[in-house]
Amino acid sequence: MQLKQAILDNFRLFEHFEVTFAQQTVIRGKNGKGKSSIKEAVVWCLYGTNVLGKTKADLTLIRDKDESMRVLTAWETKTGESVTVERIKPTQGATTVLVNGSKAKPGQIEGLFFATVNEFLSVFSPGFFSGLEPKDAKGVLAQYVTLKTQDIVKKLAPEEQKHFENVQLGMGYDSIEVYRKKVADDLREIENEQLRVQGQIQNYEETLATEPPVKPEPKAKPEFVEKANALREHLHELELQSRDRERNLPAWKREQAQKRNTYKAMRANLIHVGDTCPTCGQALSAAAKETTETLVLKRNQRIQEQLTILEQEGIELTQKIDALEQAEIPTPEDLKKWQDFVVQVDEVVQQDRIALSVYETQKQVYDQAKTSLQERKQQLVQLEHEADEQNLCLQAIKRFRGLYVSTQQKTLDALFDKVRIILTKVDMKTGEIRDVFAITWNGKPYQNLSHSEKIRCDIEIGRAIAKLRNDPEPMPVFVDDAEGVDDLFSEAFDGQVIAAYRYFSDLMVQSHEDAVADLDDEVRQMQALLQTNPLKKGA
Repeated sequence: MQLKQAILDNFRLFEHFEVTFAQQTVIRGKNGKGKSSIKEAVVWCLYGTNVLGKTKADLTLIRDKDESMRVLTAWETKTGESVTVERIKPTQGATTVLVNGSKAKPGQIEGLFFATVNEFLSVFSPGFFSGLEPKDAKGVLAQYVTLKTQDIVKKLAPEEQKHFENVQLGMGYDSIEVYRKKVADDLREIENEQLRVQGQIQNYEETLATEPPVKPEPKAKPEFVEKANALREHLHELELQSRDRERNLPAWKREQAQKRNTYKAMRANLIHVGDTCPTCGQALSAAAKETTETLVLKRNQRIQEQLTILEQEGIELTQKIDALEQAEIPTPEDLKKWQDFVVQVDEVVQQDRIALSVYETQKQVYDQAKTSLQERKQQLVQLEHEADEQNLCLQAIKRFRGLYVSTQQKTLDALFDKVRIILTKVDMKTGEIRDVFAITWNGKPYQNLSHSEKIRCDIEIGRAIAKLRNDPEPMPVFVDDAEGVDDLFSEAFDGQVIAAYRYFSDLMVQSHEDAVADLDDEVRQMQALLQTNPLKKGA
C-alpha cells in the first residue's frame, strides 16, 4: 500500500494543505513547520488517534479556534487499485469515516491496513514499537507468534501430558495462565483442608489418650426425691387452702345464709287444701275441691323441687365451709422446714442433671473420636495424594510455560536478521515467567544504540510485522528526524519511505531524487561562493 496524497483541513497548524508523496519522499523544513503533523494526520485519518496511538485526541489535533477538521488520504495497492480514506470531524455530531466516498463498514479500515493502531504505528512510525509497554508490545506480536498449545503439550513427557487431558486451551498462553491459577487455587484449598483434618486428628488422638468418661451415680436418693415431690404437692394444696380461706370463706358463708333464707321463704309458700277455698274461704264442692287439690299439688311439686335443689346446694356448701374451717393449718416452722427440704432435694437433682449432661457430652465426643479417627486418617491420605497430584500438575504447567516461551522466542527470533526481541523470561528452577521487554540489534541493547541504529532496528521490526500479515501489502515508513540517520535510503525497504529532515527553510515535500538534485545544486552553489569569497581565519 503506497500513500499517494494527503489533504489536511484545519489540522494542527494547517488551515488547508495538500501533499503528494513519491515512492521515496523527502520532507524538509524548520521545526514547527508541520513535518510531524503530516504523519499524525495520516494516523488520525485511518484510526482516529494521535501519533502515539491515543484515542480522544481530537481537541488537541484540531487547528486553534476551529471547530471542525478533515483529513483525506489517497492510497494505491500493490495491484494498482486506488483507495481513499477520509475522516471528517464536523462542528457538531459524530466523526465520519469514508472509504472511496462511502461510509466505512465495520472492520474495513482494519482489513485494508492493520487490526490495531499499535500494529500500524509499529510499521509506519519507527521508534513506536520500542517505546511500548511489554504487554502492549506482546499484544502487537501475539497474533504472529501465537503457538498451538497442543503442539507444546506433545513436547512434554507422557506423565506430564496427562495433566492437560480434557483441559480447554482455546486462548493459547492465556489459557495456560488461567489453568495454572485454577490448579494453584485448588491446591490451596486442599492444603487448607489438610490443616483442618490434621487438627481434627490431633484433637481425636488427644481425646482418646484420656480415660473414657464414666457415668456419674445420682446423689439424690429416690426416697428423698419421692418425699420432696409429695411435700411439693402438699405445699401446693396448703397454698390453695390458704387462698380459699382468705378469698372464698366469707363469700361462701354469705351464700350459705342467703340459701337458708331462700329455703325458708319458699317452704312457707307451700299450700294445704281443706274443705274451703284457700283464697276466699268459701266451702268447696267435691268437684271444686278435687280441681283445687290438683292445681295446688302441681304448684307444691315445683316448689318442692326447688327446695330439694337448695337443700343439696346447702349441704355441699356446708361441707366446703366445714372442710376449710376444720383443715389443719401447719405452723410457720413446719412450712419453712418442708420448703427447705424441697429446695435442697431440687438442688441435688439439678446437680445430677448437669453431671449427666456433661457425661453425655463427653461420651459423645469420645465415641465420635473413636469412630472418626480412622476416617480422618484415610481422608488425610487422600488429601496428600490430591496435593501431590496438584503439585505435579503445577510442575507440568511450569514445564509447559517454559517450553511455550522458549518456542515462542525461537519463532520470534526467526522473524528478524539483526534484531532480537525478548518479551518474557523464565526461571528454569521454578518455571515462573515474568514479562520483560528487551530489544537488541547486532547484539547491542537498544538503549545503547545510536539514533541511526535505533531507526534501522525499528525499521527491521516494522518490516517483519508487515510481512507477517496474510497476503501482506507493502506499507509506508515515515521516519522523523531523518537527518540523524546515516545513509537512510540505503536501508532495505519493502515499500514506500517518507523521511522528514530539519532544514533551514519552510516546509518542502519532494521526491528523493528531486531533493538530492536540489541539495547537490546547493552544495555546488556553496562551493562556488566559497571559492569567490573564501572564509577568513576565525570567521
